[in-house]
Amino acid sequence: MVKKMDTFGSTHTKGDKYINAESLIENIVQDYKNSDERFDLSYYEKPNRKMKDRVFKHIFKEPEKFSDLYYSISGVKIPADSLISYDLDSEVMFGLENDISFLTNDKSIIVLVEQQSTPSPNMPIRCLVYYSNLVRRLCEENKQTKEDMFSNFIAVPEPEFYILYNGTGEVEEVTSKLSHHFKKPFGRTESKQHHMIEVEVKNVDIHYNSLKAKREIPAVDYPIDLYGYSFLMDTYDHFKDELKKQKYKKLFSKKLGYSSIDEVNFLLLNNLINRRSLSLAIETTRKKGYLIDYLDREEFRIMLQEKMTLEEFKDIMEKRGEIRGEARGKVKGEANLIQMMLDNGLSKSQISEATGLSEATIENLLKTIK
Repeated sequence: MVKKMDTFGSTHTKGDKYINAESLIENIVQDYKNSDERFDLSYYEKPNRKMKDRVFKHIFKEPEKFSDLYYSISGVKIPADSLISYDLDSEVMFGLENDISFLTNDKSIIVLVEQQSTPSPNMPIRCLVYYSNLVRRLCEENKQTKEDMFSNFIAVPEPEFYILYNGTGEVEEVTSKLSHHFKKPFGRTESKQHHMIEVEVKNVDIHYNSLKAKREIPAVDYPIDLYGYSFLMDTYDHFKDELKKQKYKKLFSKKLGYSSIDEVNFLLLNNLINRRSLSLAIETTRKKGYLIDYLDREEFRIMLQEKMTLEEFKDIMEKRGEIRGEARGKVKGEANLIQMMLDNGLSKSQISEATGLSEATIENLLKTIK
């Protein structure tokens, strides 16, 4: 069982900007009063799960970081210069993508790692699909033909699957198997003991307190950046989940001057809670000495943002000079940024307002990346 952080202030020292819930609540109340309630910030909110995925990928996509992570969960050391990033480029099933996968130089092992915020009982099935797609791609890249399939022996990398879980609730550190999903064979009263195909997935609990507890075991240790990632996400989840509890609803209503909690725009309030909680988690992580190499990077901060307003998108675009550029070489950059805006919930009319491009131009740009 994962031990939660106890209270506001338990992770801070006396001199911190935020010491307790009261000061954080006051900041959120002021944010609310300064906001236009007609402007629903939830429209621009990226799902929390996707934010966690993107941050995880950003840290561990580097071979050196992945090598250390793999060693900590498998006990096998593969040098960074023996690893090749081999992520799937597109969605493979029901809009699902694998997080990180690395192939060894000799193509003997392929490791797929997923960070999960929500428990899924079907990871062996998903991993089977991922692996099938990876094998297909390898065959295509090696220019293997239909004739090869009939007459030549084809060697494929051995897969290893790891699920790193840091969501709410508990997770058992067990090995999930594809055979657990098999129906009982026709005419049999119980499942077979041996199966002609099997997929095994190792589940690992990466909550911060769980990682710290495992550190007491001499044979187990994890990369410092995994501690940092876990601390940042656990701290963020703790503060935002705490402030959204029923006991705070009346308090927010009272401080906002409403006679009833029904008058509060909770879509707006919840987003402001997310934003302040994330800022607090970032500062707390910095003071802990974690992720120092990442927290000041512009792209890292953008990934951490739960939502982006039109003004924030304008600022990003003006700094990078991607939208208003007229050179042909910038067309792809414009199209990719527009797609990012669509992915974050903006409509084409709102993108047009933010960029100064007509909706027809936006449509034409999007065609260049399809």
